[in-house]
Amino acid sequence: MPAEELAATIGEYGVLAWSEGENTGTSGKGLEASHRSKGTTLTCHELNISSFAPRKSCTTCGMTNRS
Repeated sequence: MPAEELAATIGEYGVLAWSEGENTGTSGKGLEASHRSKGTTLTCHELNISSFAPRKSCTTCGMTNRS
């Protein structure tokens, strides 16, 4: 059975990937009052990954993914 056919037969599975961020900032001119801001973000993605593919590891976070 060719690899492409085997991959199609085995199928895919779903995974969630997310990233989080936090930031603060200040704006204003010279002697004017400044404005401070603060925020957070959370981004989440659902991905379909082939069940039949080589694995790759993320060296910074230790997670394993397939591509």
